[in-house]
Amino acid sequence: MKIQFQFFGALRGLVENDLLCLDISGATIDDARLALVSYAQQHWPADRISVLPNCAFASNTSLLRGQMLLPEDGRLVVLPPVNGG
Repeated sequence: MKIQFQFFGALRGLVENDLLCLDISGATIDDARLALVSYAQQHWPADRISVLPNCAFASNTSLLRGQMLLPEDGRLVVLPPVNGG
């Protein structure tokens, strides 16, 4: 499934227009997080990668956790921690 990630906060400016599309080989938020970490390890500075385990993922309407299914529209918002966590 193709997922479009939209970045905010500390992750802004890492990709053009703060949007990144990746093919995900799973169906859950955890699968999307793993794919994003894998991409980031190859393309981003280490200090930006370190926030990914603590980022929240959301659809247009709600926060999404671990084993929840990816949104049908294929869009995820990535929200890094604020003020240290």
